[in-house]
Amino acid sequence: VENYYQDLLANETNCGNNTEQQSLQSGSKGSTTESIGGPEKWKGQIEKDLPRTFPGHPALDDDGRNALRRLLTAYARHNPSVGYCQAMNFFAALLLLLMPEENAFWTLMGIIDDYFDGYYSEEMIESQVDQLVFEELVRERFPKLVNHLDYLGVQVAWVTGPWFLSIFMNMLPWESVLRVWDVLLYEGNRVMLFRTALALMELYGPALVTTKDAGDAVTLLQSLAGSTFDSSQLVLTACMGYQNVNEKRLHDLREKHRSAVIAAVEERSKGLQAWRDSQGLASKLYNFKQDPKSMIMETNKTKANGDLSHSESGSTNSDEVLISLTGDADTGAVPDLQEQVVWLKVELCSLLEEKRSAVLRSTTNLPPNLSYTWTYLSYITMAYKLDMPTSCLPT
Repeated sequence: VENYYQDLLANETNCGNNTEQQSLQSGSKGSTTESIGGPEKWKGQIEKDLPRTFPGHPALDDDGRNALRRLLTAYARHNPSVGYCQAMNFFAALLLLLMPEENAFWTLMGIIDDYFDGYYSEEMIESQVDQLVFEELVRERFPKLVNHLDYLGVQVAWVTGPWFLSIFMNMLPWESVLRVWDVLLYEGNRVMLFRTALALMELYGPALVTTKDAGDAVTLLQSLAGSTFDSSQLVLTACMGYQNVNEKRLHDLREKHRSAVIAAVEERSKGLQAWRDSQGLASKLYNFKQDPKSMIMETNKTKANGDLSHSESGSTNSDEVLISLTGDADTGAVPDLQEQVVWLKVELCSLLEEKRSAVLRSTTNLPPNLSYTWTYLSYITMAYKLDMPTSCLPT
């Protein structure tokens, strides 16, 4: 691991050359290319978060922010499956205040890769699992408080989710944060997160049950947690009052809830893919209406390509046509979404107008007053569906 940190901070030219070479050599091994070139996409978010990190702190001057930038970039390149997530800037900055830059990198890597493995991935499965575990613990220990929060429509994770993800950074006063981190790093697991959160619920539960709506409850708990200046009382309550919350029990509860979380993540992924497919079909329909000749030529071209590739790869023309219809083409050619919405409204208006004409023809034998009422109701229906003001309707 010697010079590993320096290698991660190699200049952009070498990184770009490596990415290009890997893309030519890897073939189907896309993960290798992604692991080298992928982290660069997080640079923009890192740059946005640098000035937000402990603004005004004397240690985070220009040199300090450059060190923070290097540290976050190095970790993003080290672990591309996580890359950079908001809140990491505060972890890294805290570590830079306590130790040299390279030591801060190894410490950050140990915290995220070991203690919080799976917390900051794209699906954040472990974070979701821990929230379900914590909710079960709260329901077991504070049934009256949970019943009140249920009545207000407040989910515990609304408040405790940011606590866990930030490891209480910017959620508790500095002294309390450092005391919690001392225990967490000493024990080498996430047990202290649960104990501290339960201690906060115990300290401020009596005030929470007096709230009248969801907004008051969330705001009150956030503000009270931010004023927990007695770090000794907090740590004592957490460590002595919740000794039954240990790693073995948390492991059992995580195994209990993990399957449900994974199933929910997979279901959301399927829904997202279906939504993307529907968006692609809508774009193709729009393009066909606007320029049918080009769409027909594109389909014929796709079909011809499919005929050529069929003998080589065994794929069918229907596969290629399906790809064409599901919108996997270059997204730069897709029209503006607002333009598509306008076009769809015009099409809907045309259909409604045809329906209204049919309705009018069917009411020719009705009394004049009833016929007028029926006509005007048709106009109102059309305006409602197109989100148009009724003042635009004909009289």
